[in-house]
Amino acid sequence: RIDDHIWMLTAGLSGDARMLANQVRRACQNHRLQYGEAPTTKQVARMTADFYHQLTRMGGCRPLGCTAMLLGVDESFTSLFRTDPGGGLEECRFAAAGSSQDTMGRELMAFVASLDEKSDSNEKDSDADKNRIARICSSVSVALNDIFDAAANISDDDCSENTFLSENLFLPLLEN
Repeated sequence: RIDDHIWMLTAGLSGDARMLANQVRRACQNHRLQYGEAPTTKQVARMTADFYHQLTRMGGCRPLGCTAMLLGVDESFTSLFRTDPGGGLEECRFAAAGSSQDTMGRELMAFVASLDEKSDSNEKDSDADKNRIARICSSVSVALNDIFDAAANISDDDCSENTFLSENLFLPLLEN
C-alpha cells in the first residue's frame, strides 16, 4: 500500500521493490505536505517512473531489478499503470509482470478482446469464457501461493511493515 487509494504490485528483486515502495511512499507524503491533497494515481506513477529513470542516469547506481504496477482509485474510476526499470510508463487496462508475463499477457489480451466483442454484440457468457476465466484465476492463484510461501519464510525482522500483502486480501478475489 503506497497511499490511502494506491497500491503497488511488483515483480523482480524484492529488496529493490521494498526500496522503491518506500521511496514512492515518501514522495506521496511530500506531495500531501506541499499541496494539501493526495496525489492522483497518474502523478504517483510518474513519480515512480522518474525515480527509475534517475537511477539509470546516476553514476555508481544500478537500475532497479523490479517492475512495478500501480493500481489506484481516483474519485470514481480506477486506473492501472505499469513502470519498468528504464523509467518507462504506460497506462493499461490489464498488466502482467514476472516470469509468466508473456503467457498471462496473451491470455488476458484474448479475454479482454472477447469481452469487448461480446459487449458490442450483447452476447451472453459462453463456456469458453468461463474456462478462460478459470485458467486466469488458476494462474493468479498459483502465483499468489508462491508469494505467500516465500513471505512465510521471511521473519518480521527482515522486512518493514506493508512489505507483503496479506493472504486475506486476495481470498475474496479468488473465491469469486
